[in-house]
Amino acid sequence: MSRLDAIMRDNDLVVSILSEYINNHPRFIDAVMVEDLARECHVSNHEAFCTLLSAACGLDTVDDPSHRASERQYIIPSLQKLDPAVYENDAYAKTVQFPNVTHGKWELCQHSYAPYEPFVRTHPVVTKDLCEIPQLGYFDVEFPFPAILENGIEWMTITPNEVETMREPIAKCRGRVLTLGLGLGYFAFHASQNPRVEHVVVVERSRDVIEIFKTYLLPQFPNADKIEIVEADAFLYMQKELPRGRFDYVFADLWHDAS
Repeated sequence: MSRLDAIMRDNDLVVSILSEYINNHPRFIDAVMVEDLARECHVSNHEAFCTLLSAACGLDTVDDPSHRASERQYIIPSLQKLDPAVYENDAYAKTVQFPNVTHGKWELCQHSYAPYEPFVRTHPVVTKDLCEIPQLGYFDVEFPFPAILENGIEWMTITPNEVETMREPIAKCRGRVLTLGLGLGYFAFHASQNPRVEHVVVVERSRDVIEIFKTYLLPQFPNADKIEIVEADAFLYMQKELPRGRFDYVFADLWHDAS
């Protein structure tokens, strides 16, 4: 039990220090810092970035053996350099163009990741000894992505996190599909492209988001005729409609953060 307690503490510590960096100082390390260290130490840019991130998170990997162990166990396995082409060649990204528009308290715009700005890529990996390894990604070039803001606060984006975490539900959906939350329509786009899907019902409570989507994005969807948007509270809609057995697959995408 003492070993398990130690692992749980390490898990919590690593999540805490990485969250602090990603949420508050995500662009502290830049390309110049990475390239300078890589050149000076004769290592790859990726190795240099791992070293810099460990230091930025407060790990003394030179003099503290426990910090070196944390870097090997958590930081290095967590980081993955991503290829922009993988996401740029996504059918949604290649099909849908995004104008900069404002509607009520909502704004459709473009954001971007800076080179060497880490972000959560997908779900954590749990090892056989119960270490929870965060899965972070980064690009070595600037990477733009579409976003929708509510009162200036980022509410929904199409980033590698959305792409990676939706792969499995997109592949599994079939028949009549219900999705809770519209966002920028990434799930609805791909679900409607799935030949096993007959119809996609999207429940969204914000009229402004629906109007932005129907005006600027939905007309660009090749299978827009398979998509139905319902303005409603998702929980109330579920209580009323799910007992009727009208849907073969349900995907929930309506949370923004842990609160």
